[in-house]
Formats: sequence, C-alpha cells, structure tokens
Amino acid sequence: MNFKKTLLAAALIGSSVASVSAFAIPTVMTVTGGEFGMGLFTSFGYLPITNFGAGAADITDTYNAPGWNTSAAVAGPAPSSIGSFDFSGAWVNTYTAAAATQVGVPGGGPAPVFTGALSNGAFTMDMSSFFANWNGTDFNQGNSAVAGTLSGCSASGCNFNMAWTSLIAGGPPFGGQTGSWKLSGTIAAVPEASTYGMMAAGLAMVGFVARRRTRSAV
Repeated sequence: MNFKKTLLAAALIGSSVASVSAFAIPTVMTVTGGEFGMGLFTSFGYLPITNFGAGAADITDTYNAPGWNTSAAVAGPAPSSIGSFDFSGAWVNTYTAAAATQVGVPGGGPAPVFTGALSNGAFTMDMSSFFANWNGTDFNQGNSAVAGTLSGCSASGCNFNMAWTSLIAGGPPFGGQTGSWKLSGTIAAVPEASTYGMMAAGLAMVGFVARRRTRSAV
C-alpha cells in the first residue's frame, strides 16, 4: 500500500515537472535579434533589427498595441514594438495585432502562442498577426505557418530562431514585394497555478508516506 502511494506521488510530481518543461502554457518568447530583407530594396541582403524593448519585445500570449502615432514615422522603438530598425531614412516598428490600425489594411490573426515541447528541434507557429509600420503605414507581414528551431534547451527554456516570408499587399512603393523576416531570442515556460498545485500535492503525499513508513519501522 505504501509503495503504491509513493508511486502515485512520484507520478504526480513527474507529470507536473513534465508539464512545466514541455507543455506549460503560457510561454514567453523574448526577441533579442532579427533581420529584414526585401530584394532590391535591401540590396538583396538583410537589414538588422536594432532596437528591442524590455518586456515590449515579447511576442506571445498578448497583442502588442501599436502604441505610437501612425501618421508619422517614429525614430526608435515604439512603446509596444517588438523591434524596430531604420529603413530608407524612416523607422520600421514591428508588432502583433488582431487587425491593422489603419482601415483597409488586410491581415491580422490570433495572438501568437508557442504550444510545442521545450526541447531541441523544429517547430511551427502561427505569426499571421505580425505587422510592420513604416512611414505611417501599416503592412501585414505575417505567416500562419512560420518555421523555427529550438536549441540550447534546459529545464527553464530554450533559444529560438525562426524565419518566414510574406507578400506585401497594397500599392506602391512596396506592393507585390516579398518581405523576408528572421527573429531570434529566448523562450521560457511560465507554470500555471494548477501546475504549482499539483507539485505541492505530490510533495505533500511523499512526505506523508515517508512519515508513515518511519512510524511503522518504529
């Protein structure tokens, strides 16, 4: 009987730890690096994304409101920008939103949430709500099936890299062009309250069984 209780407690703890390390939701993905390319406009290379906000650079579990006046270019990172960079003398600010801030701009989608296992390997993610604002105009640059990889994983999180392309809709000067994006950073699991509860229950049961076994031995 004691052996069965010990196994049950171990199972509770094991399942809790597994949920934290592999499938805990929500997760936080913090962007620390990135690049943007657009054919001839970037000399067939990539421009580095140079500014990242503290906290504002998180791309999961919540939409980032644009946070700036879209009628004019903004030099530097916007309050809720994932990252920003100088493009042809005007700053590009990137963010995620259900819909663009300007009427008539197509695109948008669900808030991007990572739901895979926190272990080294490949993953895909819906980034259809990714937008870029340049010179007061919003462009949806999302992709519903972004490919990425996780590396350097530990019990607390992983490093991530992901890349995708997106056709730019609308008129000149960029309509019909393809934007290429690369983002990198860290991803960490945030255990839910229920996970902590399961772990506490498992530990309590292990302690209870241990005490009973000690008393029985005496």
